Amino acid sequence: PGVGRTDFAVPLLPLPNPLLDHRRERERVIDHVHDRAVVAVRELRGTALEAADIHSTWLQSLPGIRNNHYRFFPLFPSALKSIRLPEVDLIVASSYALAHWIPKSPGQRLLVYCHTPLRYLWSQRQVFMARLPAPLRPLASAFLKMLRRKDRQAALRASAYTANSAWVADQIRRYYGIRATVIHPPVDTDRFAPGAREDFFLCLTRLAPHKRVELVVQAFNELGLPLVIAGDGPEGKKLRRLAGKQITFLGHVSDREAGDLLARAKGMVHMAAEDFGIAMVEAQAAGCPVIAFRGGANLETIVEGKTGVYADEQSQEGLVRAVQNFLNQNEPFRPDDIRTHALRFSKDKFLEKFRTAVLRCVSS
Repeated sequence: PGVGRTDFAVPLLPLPNPLLDHRRERERVIDHVHDRAVVAVRELRGTALEAADIHSTWLQSLPGIRNNHYRFFPLFPSALKSIRLPEVDLIVASSYALAHWIPKSPGQRLLVYCHTPLRYLWSQRQVFMARLPAPLRPLASAFLKMLRRKDRQAALRASAYTANSAWVADQIRRYYGIRATVIHPPVDTDRFAPGAREDFFLCLTRLAPHKRVELVVQAFNELGLPLVIAGDGPEGKKLRRLAGKQITFLGHVSDREAGDLLARAKGMVHMAAEDFGIAMVEAQAAGCPVIAFRGGANLETIVEGKTGVYADEQSQEGLVRAVQNFLNQNEPFRPDDIRTHALRFSKDKFLEKFRTAVLRCVSS
């Protein structure tokens, strides 16, 4: 299992040193730490980091935080301020939320690997506000405005910023005024291999609102084509009610099962605008072409006509047209060419670039 959407920081000493074994995107960018401490906002048992020396904050003792840590978000800044790190040369923060707020002494360097500036504060703050009861919105608006100011100040404390995609680097520039180096996350391409293609499409993702799986279900209801959906999440029951008979739900699948599905699927379908989209790269590592929305970092991982096709609109109609274009390709997709493209995002490529970023950070 991965780490989930969890912020954490790793104090490192001495430097440079190949201390980290990197395996997955935001879930596994820092997969395991040999003899170094990991400072986490919440529990990491049952994740890829559970073997590390983990120090969690007082948030860990609050009832209910393991099941829904988002409800405790207003307490995160206070919890982070309570952290005291040892005297080390460099702190690496893997941040999708507030890990870059980690306290540091004047002589310490902070290298941030940013998966996305926190959506609730920045790119999706209007969506977040719309979900709140109307009476709470003025207070929430003022609170988020204060947090955005503090978030920008925290970001400016960093010695160096890296981003998991050019899409995220652009957000860092717009929101923080910081230029970030792009280092795509590591994909364990060795886990995947092309197989014999079968007559079904695959949607492999968490069943959450922002993944737009309802568009996939609606489009395949219209097309009448076989679709397998692998993954679980809060939208599961709603999507099952919406789906036609030719759509199969598998629920959560293991990494091994996911690799087998990607090796056999005719194509993978994904309609979210991703910050990187590791599952789409894993599909290509298995020689599986991808049908994806033309947005976000999807544009950085798919070569149109060679490793997949794009849906120009994030809509049922846009996906229907994209699937039809996929089926009517003049030239067949070549699994070996698709896999070769995915190798650009291998673990070795990531480690090479990340080590360079560490050296640059500590020597500047």
